[in-house]
Amino acid sequence: MSSPPKLIYLISGLEIGGAEIGMVRLLDGLPEDEFDVTVVALNGGERTVVPDIPDHVDIVDLQIDNKLHVHKLLPLVPILRETDILLGSIYHAEIVARLFDLVIPVDTLLTWAHNTEFKTPMRRWVDRLTIGRCDAVLADSEAVETMLVERQGVDPEKIWTVPIAGLSMDEYDRPSVPLQSIDHAVVGGEPLGYVDEGTIVVGTVGTLSPAKNHDAVLEVASRLADRDIHFAIAGDGKRRKELIEEVAERGLTNISFLGRVDSVPEFLSVVDIYFQPSHYEGLCITVLEAMAAGKPVVASTAGEIPRNVRDGKEGYIADPEDVDAFVDAIEELADDPALRSRIGDSGRERVADRYSREVLVKTFSAVVRANQLKS
Repeated sequence: MSSPPKLIYLISGLEIGGAEIGMVRLLDGLPEDEFDVTVVALNGGERTVVPDIPDHVDIVDLQIDNKLHVHKLLPLVPILRETDILLGSIYHAEIVARLFDLVIPVDTLLTWAHNTEFKTPMRRWVDRLTIGRCDAVLADSEAVETMLVERQGVDPEKIWTVPIAGLSMDEYDRPSVPLQSIDHAVVGGEPLGYVDEGTIVVGTVGTLSPAKNHDAVLEVASRLADRDIHFAIAGDGKRRKELIEEVAERGLTNISFLGRVDSVPEFLSVVDIYFQPSHYEGLCITVLEAMAAGKPVVASTAGEIPRNVRDGKEGYIADPEDVDAFVDAIEELADDPALRSRIGDSGRERVADRYSREVLVKTFSAVVRANQLKS
């Protein structure tokens, strides 16, 4: 009996994020005897997904905390000499995988593109220059696929759309609970103990960064300050202090900052309406998680969101700057429990059909097999 092909999953880091959590879900769903998997992280980080990676998967952390320390890539050399399939995920790992393939070619080179935007023009140029090395490119969404063809010049026949959500539907099947049941220190807004159990909770989760457009959350909360609606912001990031200060300056008492949450499904169990007004997104797994939890979504037109949240069916969609539309949508949902239930059920069904762990594993395996046959 031949041994399974060796798959190296090269990823930029292991800090908790959409691509990293999706990787864990994929590896957990793959049959143990299908691939001999090693996860190699350029820099693991501190708060990581390592505890959730299956025990049969080997993990190597190169601990490259300075991108100029290229000598720390040397341990990759013996690893890649024994590799059948090399998969790069997240920008720096994608580039490293392609450049190493120039020196130590592997049978099958794949990279996984997760975003429609690049942080700098230089990053876009380097990506375009090197992406031709790949046997196939996995696009995390149809929006990413379009970007790869139209802006990066990738041959459409090389692209496979493989969303990395991989959601386990049972994990999100939880009864609704009051907001104050979440055990987190709250800074800004009204203390959780003072939030009435009958209050409609509008939740959002994500890094507190400009891309997530928390300014819109604060503005919507301000316009709805006289309604029995409370806004729960989960996540941490560079803008935390700035946002808390703005809430205080506005005198808003209908916003809570929960900080990082260890369990998104637990957070979603206290949410009545999920709000994602982002300026930029790829697949936006948090929106899919909200849909899996049966929550109606109010979101922006960023990235893949409009393809998953059909306006009026799984939620409501508006331009990131259209605060009026966000206010109207949240008010309509807040006033109509039956509408929230109907829209939430539609979202859960859509995620089960398109973004479950079973779908992810099946699609990923098909991509690898197809490209191994071409090698």
